[in-house]
Amino acid sequence: WATGTDNPRSIDFSTSMGTQNAAVTMGGKASSPSIANFKCTQFYDGTSWTAKNSLSTGRYASSGVGTQNSALAFGGYCSNPPNGYQVGCAQTEEWDGTNWSTKQNLLFAVGSGNSAGTTNDALMIGGYLHPAARSYNQSWDGTAWSMTQNLLASAARFGSGGSGNAAIAAKGY
Repeated sequence: WATGTDNPRSIDFSTSMGTQNAAVTMGGKASSPSIANFKCTQFYDGTSWTAKNSLSTGRYASSGVGTQNSALAFGGYCSNPPNGYQVGCAQTEEWDGTNWSTKQNLLFAVGSGNSAGTTNDALMIGGYLHPAARSYNQSWDGTAWSMTQNLLASAARFGSGGSGNAAIAAKGY
């Protein structure tokens, strides 16, 4: 590990993908929540960060797959309501390297899940929606979401990897 350039935004719960020298990060939650803070998109070129066009729907603890030129953002939490429970986002957005466009919503809105795959073959795996972790496994074919076999156990905030048809999920919460 080596220290790189700090991200100029002080955020957590952002979603990132790409490679070491061509990464994209979007969304996230600042210590003083404002939905505007949840929309930012940034590129990292291995040296510095550059702000790009924002997400249409602000979100944090979302999932995503792809690269700087072709990415998909889905799920997450859209806001912090007064009762303290997160509101799940069903929105899916696709990045073409310049702009975000709205796509078909997830079948089940959920945050703190994970993902695997590409912009044309992705999974939204598990997640959390108050009051419990979920076992959903939603599959994206480049056009629409469908349900596939659920996880064997409900899970959220875990590691995952692989493709849309051969993924691994290592249970977290």
